Amino acid sequence: MREGNTLDDHTAAIWGAAAIEGAAGMKQLGPRSAEVWTFVAAGLILIFVTFFGQHLVSGPGSQGDELAYLRYATNLTHGQYAIPSQASHGLYLWHGPGLPLVLAPLVALHASVRVMRLVGPLSLLLAGIFFWLFLRRWVSRWLALAGGVILALFPPYLRLLPHLFSEPLALMFLMAALWALGNAHESGRLRWTVASGVLFGFMVLTRVEDGWILLAGLAALAVIALWKRRRANLLNLICVAVAVVVCLPWLAYTDSLAHKFPYWASSGGMSLYWMASTTPGNTGSWVDAEQVATSRHWLPDRPLFQRVNSMPQVQADAELQRVSLRLIRRHPGVYLEHVADNLSRMVLGGPYSFQPAGRGIYLYGVDDVLLLIALAIAIVVLARRGPPRVPEAVRLLVIFGVLNLLIHLVVAAYPRMTTLSIPAALAVIALGAERIYDTRRRGSAPSSAALAN
Repeated sequence: MREGNTLDDHTAAIWGAAAIEGAAGMKQLGPRSAEVWTFVAAGLILIFVTFFGQHLVSGPGSQGDELAYLRYATNLTHGQYAIPSQASHGLYLWHGPGLPLVLAPLVALHASVRVMRLVGPLSLLLAGIFFWLFLRRWVSRWLALAGGVILALFPPYLRLLPHLFSEPLALMFLMAALWALGNAHESGRLRWTVASGVLFGFMVLTRVEDGWILLAGLAALAVIALWKRRRANLLNLICVAVAVVVCLPWLAYTDSLAHKFPYWASSGGMSLYWMASTTPGNTGSWVDAEQVATSRHWLPDRPLFQRVNSMPQVQADAELQRVSLRLIRRHPGVYLEHVADNLSRMVLGGPYSFQPAGRGIYLYGVDDVLLLIALAIAIVVLARRGPPRVPEAVRLLVIFGVLNLLIHLVVAAYPRMTTLSIPAALAVIALGAERIYDTRRRGSAPSSAALAN
């Protein structure tokens, strides 16, 4: 697909401005002009980075899977999704359908790639707006606004903008789902609960590895709802059950091709293999089949990949999983070392096998370390007066954030895999900052009264 098929760069700019104005003019924002203009400014920054931030993209995984998503979207416009002849190009059942479903109408309209890339900044902007709406129930106006803007403009996210990535869209769905679930807990209305489930389901379809969290959550929440018959537990269960229903067509589709249920995607085997491989110099980072075939570093792995490359994608995935589990049983120490490398890679942007980290330490390490320091301070502040009373929706966000981090920790991952865990940290930090603010405000009240007297 070539850029500039029908809509030129000027049209792209118009679309971007219209998206910003539309988001800023949402009814939920109300008359508060300060918040409106703050998000307008954030949106303009995101648009600028999208079109002029190519220099931010460098290092392993910087190109993402843009071409694959565009091919999937094109397939959808022709009434198909997984085409067997495309399996060797990282397609077939390699990715979930969330982002391709959003891109398909744009492909049908012959929009340029630059226009389609606006999905990224618009998603981040909306994620920030929904996070602001989510937070303002429990923290002050300005803390909530700061949280929303920080989420939208979090520096590691900016690396995702020059190309199409699924993480910004997934983040938007997650924030919208949590905002709707918060409304459900506040009002008790079923429609908000169903809306949150639909949004959460689309988040899972965008990042299908989180489908395992969804299924585990359904089982756990069913037990909790039976054990403690609280309205909040029932609402949580309905939300997750609706999300599962949203995902059932995808699971039925993958079952018809893979003959396995539930089967979320066929990329797990290779992700696990690189964490298990004992090749000297391997740090557990992702390596594609072309590198294995051409680089001398991967000679020990080449016979295996020559064998699985001749298999259908689903069969190859199963074989790589089988070999990986065998290697983990035989060499558990190597796997645990790669788990530690993976944690460093997700937080600090390195190490990568036989590759420099590039700008990763600046784009991820500094920001993530500062985030972790702020999170630790917030936890201490909240726990200082006994167990903190964390709102139900925030508790669910934290649980999801931790589980999302864990499922990516055990397989080869890039730093962007922490995208859906960041909001949990920011929410806890906001609650901790609110506690500090309340404490200082109460402490200064007697002095103010004395001065008044």
